[in-house]
Amino acid sequence: FARSLLVTEKVFRLVHQDRSGIYVTPLFNIHKDASLFVQFVVGLTSPNEETLGLDTSVQWKIGETSGKKVSGTITLEETNEKAGTSTNKTYDLDMDDAPFVRPGIRGRGTVGWNAIDPASGERVIIEDAWRTDVRESECDFLLAAKGIPGVVEILGYQDNCAQTANYRPPGFKSKEYRNRFKLRTVMKKYGLPIWFFQSRLQLLHAFLDVLIGHRELFERGILHRDISILNILLGPAEASEGHRGALIDLEMAAYVEDCKSVLPADPHTGTRFYQSISVVRCLPISPSPPQDYMDDLESFFYV
Repeated sequence: FARSLLVTEKVFRLVHQDRSGIYVTPLFNIHKDASLFVQFVVGLTSPNEETLGLDTSVQWKIGETSGKKVSGTITLEETNEKAGTSTNKTYDLDMDDAPFVRPGIRGRGTVGWNAIDPASGERVIIEDAWRTDVRESECDFLLAAKGIPGVVEILGYQDNCAQTANYRPPGFKSKEYRNRFKLRTVMKKYGLPIWFFQSRLQLLHAFLDVLIGHRELFERGILHRDISILNILLGPAEASEGHRGALIDLEMAAYVEDCKSVLPADPHTGTRFYQSISVVRCLPISPSPPQDYMDDLESFFYV
């Protein structure tokens, strides 16, 4: 989160911003509430990173002469479902590859860190994202999809790292407010997005593997619901069949039992440019028509 102080010649207020939106205190008189004003200033200038709203699991080393970040680490508490235990694991941040940061304050706030496993030297992607309390955790879908060629592979995760409810006053309620939970996921690193293909054959191979992976994903009871050009990546240059392309980003996925399952279409889920006509047209319709794998296939066509 981020906090700031708005001050005029007579009044002041504290502004708090996190992934659930903005929260502001009432206006206080800077002369009558001088002690409170001093408390706010002291709090906002604290040397404690956690108090300032920084993620203390991400640490940086600053160059003595340059004053710039020269290296960094990111730590997560990995969960072992079988053993019922968790252990801290630290990855080195790849300083040669800038992270992907989704702009905006309110929302998922996705950040994709390029990192290296110091134990194996393997390059990985560590994704931070904030989901609403009504959505399934992406790691649940990734675990269910584990082992499917053509679909992103999860290597580790930490769910519920934080929640925005902890940053609000006790009992806080608002019609616009929705609590969000932070999820950190470690995934295998793939190639560039599909539009960087070097030949038509490479494009077709990647597309074929992703389509087959999408089919198997659906057979396991998961509908992706966010097929877009950004969510299809190329595999390594010498990748074998099934690994020449990868379908990523299962944040908007949903469970379906079979082809006859009724899943209401949600026009606010997915990337509008690639949504099927049926999903887009359901905006003024209530109740929404069902959404199924045919809508995802239509999105593949637009890609």
